[in-house]
Amino acid sequence: MEIEKKAAERVGISYLGVEAPYTTFSAEELGKAIEQDPDKIKKGLGIRSMKWPAYSQNNSTMAAQALYAFIQKLEKDPELKKKFFEEPPRRIFYATESNSDQSRPDAMSAIRMVCNELMSESSDNRRYVNVLRGCDVMQVTFACAGAGLSLGNAFDHVKANDKSSAIIISADTSVYDNARAPNAEATQGSAATIMWVTRNPKLVALNGDTISGTANLPVSDFTKFGDHRPLVHGKFSEIMYIYLAAQAFESVEDHYAERTGHTILDDTQFMVTHVPFPKQALYYNSALFAHYIKLNGNKALKDAVAPQSDPANNLMNSVRFTNIVSEIIEKNRGLPEVEFEHAVRSNELLQEYMNWLRSLRAKPETELFAKSLHIAESLMIPSVTGNSYSSAAVVGLASTLSNADLETLHRGLVVFYGSGAISKVIPLDIVARELEKNRYMNINVGVGDEVVYLTAEHYKEMHEMLLMGEAKRVMSDVDLYEKDCKLLGGSDKVPPGFHVNRYNRDGTSDAFYLRR
Repeated sequence: MEIEKKAAERVGISYLGVEAPYTTFSAEELGKAIEQDPDKIKKGLGIRSMKWPAYSQNNSTMAAQALYAFIQKLEKDPELKKKFFEEPPRRIFYATESNSDQSRPDAMSAIRMVCNELMSESSDNRRYVNVLRGCDVMQVTFACAGAGLSLGNAFDHVKANDKSSAIIISADTSVYDNARAPNAEATQGSAATIMWVTRNPKLVALNGDTISGTANLPVSDFTKFGDHRPLVHGKFSEIMYIYLAAQAFESVEDHYAERTGHTILDDTQFMVTHVPFPKQALYYNSALFAHYIKLNGNKALKDAVAPQSDPANNLMNSVRFTNIVSEIIEKNRGLPEVEFEHAVRSNELLQEYMNWLRSLRAKPETELFAKSLHIAESLMIPSVTGNSYSSAAVVGLASTLSNADLETLHRGLVVFYGSGAISKVIPLDIVARELEKNRYMNINVGVGDEVVYLTAEHYKEMHEMLLMGEAKRVMSDVDLYEKDCKLLGGSDKVPPGFHVNRYNRDGTSDAFYLRR
């Protein structure tokens, strides 16, 4: 099947950037701080470290850094710069679930920082400032799915508007209060991302042989209603994640089979999923593998996974996860939400199926399936940044593209999930040549001597401040930069990039760009 089409007819991503704080807690220090076994954090959850912004940095400064790094990349690449001004962005989507201002997107603060810095450098940068100031700016908030929903809308915008592009920025910092989210403190983190969506994309293109898939279900598996501290229903949320991601995937799969006659998983070389913690991607992989076994019909594979004598054989051959949950939904329509959650969690067949999926994870066949989809490579950067909410799946995509051995025209799927709940699955083709992928990406998460490792003692103060909410955390009579100098042991330890000295109660702030 010929999948290479006229490039000008396709839309996709021409640039992808990731920014994360340099201030980092190792799994060992995090374990000490929250009184959890570091081995459980590393091996049980797949987390190597967790990043949080220090006092003078936050979601806005990370978003600004991502946007500024993109413009710096354009300045160094004449071809990209020419494309930017020939197809200027007309929309900026800002995906977050931790916005500090209830009246406008924090992206406006980020744009202001970048425009001020650009104009202080050279009046020639006014061209960039004028483009940014001519954009619609809109915030997209749906838990961790905001970037995926923005990406789908950006594709639609670019398809419908010739000579126009779009920018998607995501920025989030996850923090949990043990009283509202028991045992979740190990799955915190922070990162920002940026994607530039264009025609004739340079990095990845929307797969033209199928559609993006979406599924939603109004549930409260995770909420910040009335409180910026998340209330989390962990096990229930895991079930909703797998269910809605599977439904969204199946719509992509059905359309692909109708268009091509192929099973999409047989033509898929990489899979990226939302990463609240790295092992969650492997949990979804086992559900996907169970689905693949049913479709594949390969007797040898089925016998290896669950032979006739295995009680799981009936689950593998006769039971479909999405059907179980859909039947529970149908039987319990009209019930109060609390009773519906109980009906889902107490369903014996569902419990049996979830237990089988847990045992399936350890099967060598499941591990080979994950290897064929380069899932380990998608987790390399998320295992360092920690949970970055709306940025998580985009960080996973960047991790895959920068670490996996993938070639031009290899196909993949990106699975976004947002509690509340919605999932979006977007099929992508790699269009960049192997040696050019890094030309269209910028990953800045701190490496080597750039990383500033913090201790368990630092964690307590930073955690308490983050639990106050972003606005209260940074509104202070104390200079935030000076506070960072004290926290990190000197001005030479403060990471480069955008910083804020002070946020004022009238919404103004004093920001600056620190160079090294």
